[in-house]
Amino acid sequence: MTAISAELISHGPPRVLMITVPNPGPKTLNGTNTYVLGCDRALIIDPGPVLPEHLENLLTLLAAENIQPGAILLTHAHPDHAL
Repeated sequence: MTAISAELISHGPPRVLMITVPNPGPKTLNGTNTYVLGCDRALIIDPGPVLPEHLENLLTLLAAENIQPGAILLTHAHPDHAL
């Protein structure tokens, strides 16, 4: 398992966390960013592509922060944004 790197974008409600998908490339640059907005039940924005490593990292982050997913928002239909 890889170390999870999540960046805290905002302090206090609503809390925003960002985790980068390990899918670097010419169109994704360092990787697609997945955002977690909220505290207890969160909005997951652009959950990312179907990559087992990213799904495991995202679930580990949610568990570590004691966050339950409440809803998923896709900003657009590119496959690197939707699980």
